[in-house]
Amino acid sequence: MSPQDDNEVTQTLEELAEYEDIIQRTFSSDEECYDFFNKFAKTKGFSVRKSKVWRSKITGCIISRQFLCSKTGVRDEKYFNLPNRKRKHWPLTRFECPVKLVIRFSREMDLWYVDKYIDSHNHELARPNETTFLRSHRKMTEWQKNEIIGLQKVGLRKHQIMDVMVQESNGDHAEVGFVPRDLYNFSYLNKCAKIIDGDANAVLQNTRQRQLEDCEFFFDYQTNSEGRLVNLFWCDGQSRLDYQAFGDLLIFDSTYRTNKYTINNWVASETCIRIVETQTHDHLNHADHYYIVITVIIQNICLRFLITFAAPILFFASKTIRLSHCC
Repeated sequence: MSPQDDNEVTQTLEELAEYEDIIQRTFSSDEECYDFFNKFAKTKGFSVRKSKVWRSKITGCIISRQFLCSKTGVRDEKYFNLPNRKRKHWPLTRFECPVKLVIRFSREMDLWYVDKYIDSHNHELARPNETTFLRSHRKMTEWQKNEIIGLQKVGLRKHQIMDVMVQESNGDHAEVGFVPRDLYNFSYLNKCAKIIDGDANAVLQNTRQRQLEDCEFFFDYQTNSEGRLVNLFWCDGQSRLDYQAFGDLLIFDSTYRTNKYTINNWVASETCIRIVETQTHDHLNHADHYYIVITVIIQNICLRFLITFAAPILFFASKTIRLSHCC
C-alpha cells in the first residue's frame, strides 16, 4: 500500500470515529446542541444555520430541530430572471450542501439526542484564518458593544469605530470577532431600542433631560387632535449666546422623510409671506403649523433669534418679522 493510500485510510478512520462521537451525544437543550455543533463547524471550516423545527401536536413544544451547513439550499430561479433588474446578482453562496444535524427530544430521558447526521460537504471549506468571518462564528462581546456606543456618543463614524476595533486587536481583522456589517446592524438596532415607544416621545424625553442639565434650555411643542407631534421648538443657552454674537437665523427643513409620516411637503412662497404679514391663516390648512411655530416663538419666548422646523422658503418669509419688537 502506498503512503497516499495509507493517508486516505487514516483520514477515513478519523472521520468514522468523529461521526460515531457525534451520533452518540446527548444534550440538555437544543441551544446546547447548537453551541456544540457551531464550535465543531468552526474547527472544520464551515458555518451553521438553524432550520426546521417540529412541534408536538398536543403541547405545541419543540420536539425536533434541524441544523444545516450555511451553504445548504439553492437560490430560487425567479431571482435570476427579474425584469428591469439594474443591480448585479449577488455571488452564489449556497450549493445544496447535504450536511445537516437533526436532534430529537426524548421525554423518557428528558434529553435531546442526535437523530440524524450527514457530514459530507460538496464545497470547499474555509481555512482556519477565514472561519472567524463566517456568519455563525461572528460575535460582538458586551464590552465591544459598550465601547461602540461610547465612541458614537463622542461623534465617531462607523468606519472610524471599526478602525479603532482593528487597532485594539493588534491590526488583525480576524481578531475583532465581527465585520463592518455587524457594526452597522448593531448601531441600527440600538437606535431602534431607544425609540421603541416612538421617535417623537424619544425626542421629547431628550429635551426634558436637557432642560434638567441646562437651566437656559427651553422647549415647547404642539400636538394635533390625534395626539401626534405637529410643532416642536427648542433652544439652549449656547444658542442664545450665539445669536447675540452673530445674529444668525437657523431654520430646519421639516420636509425630511415626509413620505414616511404622510406629510404634505409643499409650501408656496406667497402663502408664507402672507402668513407673516397679515397673520391670517383660517383658509390655509396646509401651512397652519408653520404660522403657529413662528407665533409661539415670538409671543412665548421673546428672544432675538428664531429656531424652528420649517420649509426653506420660510427663511425668506421670516425677514418681514421684526424680532426686536418682541423684547
